[in-house]
Amino acid sequence: MSKKFLIILAVLAILAGGGLTGYFLFYSKGKTKGPNTISSILKDKDGVGADLTYTDGAGFSFAYPKGITVKDITPVDSVTYTKLSLQKGKESLEIDVKDTTAKIIDPPSAATLSGATTLGGISAKQYASGDILYTMAIDAGILYVIQGPKDGDFWEETQNLIVSTFSFAGSAETTTEGDGAVYEEEEIVE
Repeated sequence: MSKKFLIILAVLAILAGGGLTGYFLFYSKGKTKGPNTISSILKDKDGVGADLTYTDGAGFSFAYPKGITVKDITPVDSVTYTKLSLQKGKESLEIDVKDTTAKIIDPPSAATLSGATTLGGISAKQYASGDILYTMAIDAGILYVIQGPKDGDFWEETQNLIVSTFSFAGSAETTTEGDGAVYEEEEIVE
């Protein structure tokens, strides 16, 4: 090979290496480093993070921050699947899951619609009434209500964290159809 060809090849390799280095430096500039999860975003913002996970026997789970005590306050009745109180100090947030015959959400009186979201893949609505924030959803005859202080700070962020991480437990024998209902497969014994 000629000396001239090797010099041109070396110059091209240096330019290509410099171009790639510049591209990666420019491309990664402004990008966040490390995991960008709901937990890390909330922790960076105000100290609320998805530190712990609660799994309920009624078939759902959600994340919540440290410093909160979860108490099962489910009444003994034929309608309520579960009722939880998440407490910190004298304030609390409640999660209520029970049977309903309603087909649409009936918001608390004097409540105004403040947004729409999803709760474990179910369409949900958020309402505000005075100093209380509600997240409500109905699916397959079950009413889900999460209510807590509307404080523009810790409790609203905690409720939004619970709503965004709320999920339903599934198994290999359970499938969810397009209508949102959960059907269990039958086992045939011969």
